[in-house]
Amino acid sequence: MTTPRIVSLMAREMYTDVMTKEAEEKLRSFSDFVVRDSDAPPAAEDVVELLKDADGCLTGWGVILPESAVAGAERLRIIGHTAGSVKAVVPALAYEKGITVVSAWKVMAKSVGEMALGMAIAGMRNFAAHDHAFKVSGTPGDPALRGPSTQGGLRHTMGLHHATVGVIGASATGRYFIRLLRAFGDEVGILISDPTLAPEEAREIGGKLVSLDELLSASDVVSLHAPSTDETRGMMGVREFARMKDNALFINTARGALVDHDALYEELKTGRLKACLDVYLEVCADPARSRYRELSNVLITPGIAGPTAQVLKTMGEAVVDDFARFFSGEKPRHLVDPERLSVSA
Repeated sequence: MTTPRIVSLMAREMYTDVMTKEAEEKLRSFSDFVVRDSDAPPAAEDVVELLKDADGCLTGWGVILPESAVAGAERLRIIGHTAGSVKAVVPALAYEKGITVVSAWKVMAKSVGEMALGMAIAGMRNFAAHDHAFKVSGTPGDPALRGPSTQGGLRHTMGLHHATVGVIGASATGRYFIRLLRAFGDEVGILISDPTLAPEEAREIGGKLVSLDELLSASDVVSLHAPSTDETRGMMGVREFARMKDNALFINTARGALVDHDALYEELKTGRLKACLDVYLEVCADPARSRYRELSNVLITPGIAGPTAQVLKTMGEAVVDDFARFFSGEKPRHLVDPERLSVSA
C-alpha cells in the first residue's frame, strides 16, 4: 500500500498554535507529511502545486482552497480544517468529487459555550456596570445596583440560580452552553428556539422547544447561537428586543450580523436591558466613535469566544485523529455534512 502524502497549508504561526509534537508524530507514523515553512498561507497558484500529488491536506484560519486546486488534485481524498466553519474554505467541487471533509468545529464549540456561560454570570451580576462605576466615578461599584432591588425592580443583581435561560439556535455552541447550564440542575430553566430541532431532541439535550417569541418574553437570559445565513441576518431587531423581559440579559457569541445594533442600543440606553457582546466589533466600523462606549450596562469583548490556547491544540489533535481513522479505513468523528452547510455557521 502506498504511503499517503499529507500537506499542511497553514502558515507557520497557525500550525504552531494547533499542532502538538505528539499529533505531528502521529501523522508522520502513517503518512509522508509535508509542512510548509512560511509566515503566510499559500497563494492560489501555490495551493495548486502543493495539492497535485496530495492525498490529504490540513487547513486552518487564513487558508482558502481555490476550486482550481481541488480540480487538479486527482489524489486528494480528505481535507481537514483545524478551525471552525469550512464554508469559506472548501469549494463545493470538493463535495461533488466525494472528498471527505472534517473540521474541528465541535471542539471549538466548547470554548464558545464556556464564554457564553461566563458572560451569563458576568451580565447577571452586573460586572460591567460595577467595573465602570469604579473606574469612571471612583465609587465602590454602582450604588444603584448593589441593593436587592432598585428602580421598581428593573435593575437588581441576579444570578443563574432560579433563572430561565433562552438559547436561540441548537448549534454545537448552543448545545455545549446547555450542557454547562445543566450543572445547575432544575434550578435553571432552559428554553430552546430552533426551527430545525424536534421537541424530543430538545428534551434530550436538556431544554424545552418553544417559539422565538415565547423564548424572548419568558427568559431572564437570551443567548444567541444561530448561524449567519440570509435568513438569520438581523434576526434580533426592534421587535425582538422589545419582547424581552425588563432587566433581561442578551448575549451574542455567534455573529455580529445577526443583530440590529442600533435597535439594541436604543434598548440598552434606557437601562431596560443588559448585554454581553463578543462579536459586536465584527460589524463596528469605528470602535473609537461607537455609541456603545457610553453604556455601562454592556460588556464587549473583541471576538475571543473562540478557542483558547489549550483548546487550539485539542482542535489540531481532533483533525489528526480523524486522518488516522480515515487512512486506516474507519469513519472520522468530525465529518462535515454538505447537506447542512446552508444552515451552519
